Amino acid sequence: MIEERSDQIINDSSKVRDTLSSIEKQTDHLAETSKNVEEQIKDTLAHSKAVFEQSKEIAAAQVGLKEGQAEMREKIDAGMARVEESYHSIGNGMDKLKEETGYIQREIKSVGDSMSSKMKDLQSKADDIGSVVGKSLENQKQLIEGQSRAMEGLNNLHSFQEQALEESR
Repeated sequence: MIEERSDQIINDSSKVRDTLSSIEKQTDHLAETSKNVEEQIKDTLAHSKAVFEQSKEIAAAQVGLKEGQAEMREKIDAGMARVEESYHSIGNGMDKLKEETGYIQREIKSVGDSMSSKMKDLQSKADDIGSVVGKSLENQKQLIEGQSRAMEGLNNLHSFQEQALEESR
């Protein structure tokens, strides 16, 4: 009777050891999977930083466009002043010159309006990219925090398993 009970306890101990071994393997597999996910997150973070750098470059390009537009506007203003001086000194063909000047002004306004519209579109896209990058970084931060909590739980489980294994011995 005692011998049967001893055999049963030995059998049960063996089953518990096997179960603990299986749990340990699963824990190791989960830890490896978490490391792989962490690498993917690092890659995504690097990509997000690259996108952010590109949006900064776009913003710099917009500044250049604004400066170019201001320079062009100054040149246009200077050109218009010369046209008006010529208008007063020539006398003949004044109507034709006025028509050409009006046409040039409309074209300049059209080009200026077009550039302004394109700059607004670029700014909107840069803002959208910045917003998406911010959201992506926040989501990545939350994921890393979740992984840290999961790893802590796995460490606690592993410690508990080691303690249970030692107590079963």
